[in-house]
Amino acid sequence: MIIVNKQTLEVTTPEKIRADENFSHIMWDFADPEIVSEVLDSVGLAIVNMPDQPMFDAKYQTAEVTNISETDGVYSGEWELRTVDLPIEELAAIKAGEITFACETAITSGFYSEALGGSYFYSCDIPAQLNIQANLLAASVGRTDIRHICTDVNGVREIHSHTPEQMIAVGESMGLHIWSQLEKANTLRIALAEALANNDAESLIAISW
Repeated sequence: MIIVNKQTLEVTTPEKIRADENFSHIMWDFADPEIVSEVLDSVGLAIVNMPDQPMFDAKYQTAEVTNISETDGVYSGEWELRTVDLPIEELAAIKAGEITFACETAITSGFYSEALGGSYFYSCDIPAQLNIQANLLAASVGRTDIRHICTDVNGVREIHSHTPEQMIAVGESMGLHIWSQLEKANTLRIALAEALANNDAESLIAISW
């Protein structure tokens, strides 16, 4: 709930009003907008009609109320997103950490391969990667029945037998999956470096996975 002083158009909040000793005699019930509107009006305050607050990342931006105006006793305002007061180098460091985390998450979320003749999902967390690498080694030495867990299109997760060729195809799918995420992360880091070099905080904040 956004509240404004009718004379100064200064914005305040229910928390500030409750803490204001000038209003300590009033029992505020902000759960009922109709009742609180009448009480606010009696002390020279009013609820501001605001549009829905825009989506924003609180690490980089704040949403502030601006352009408050009054028409026929109704007060309205607008939202303005502003960059937080941090050096652009700190913003870049936060964003770089986000890119690294997003890349790792994308890699370990898994991938699909059609090595078995249909689309199967393969886990790609670190233990799964090591298991695939071990099975690729088994394929390279001629082992003919390589058992590996994967999930079919119906969501059934179970062990399937793979031929050496099929296991190699799974390994290739994993490699392409990992490389595509690393390429994306590298592209974003280049954009991040450019925004930092240009001292362009707005472009920097807009970079996302």
